[in-house]
Amino acid sequence: MSPQNRPIKSVVGQFRLDYKLSERLTVFTRVEFYGQNINEFSQLPLSRRRYFGGLEIALSRPRESAHRAHEPGDGTADFAKPADSMDSVEPQGESDRQEER
Repeated sequence: MSPQNRPIKSVVGQFRLDYKLSERLTVFTRVEFYGQNINEFSQLPLSRRRYFGGLEIALSRPRESAHRAHEPGDGTADFAKPADSMDSVEPQGESDRQEER
């Protein structure tokens, strides 16, 4: 069977391993593989491996969880309360006056 009539079989893979040293510093290693049984430019199949390693430094703060963002007393608006439990904008004396009329 000639190379032009063979089906192309490819394999692509990537693996990454992280080890967190602190909240902002992570050591990582990554391995990548690419293989293909047919090469248009030569008679040999393609096979490529790459290896990486390094430090990852987070410059921004980590995101807060959704539960923590709505806890009372943290200075954020509390949108989780139902509308009927929210404080009324109308002064208390106004509602009393309307009932007397």
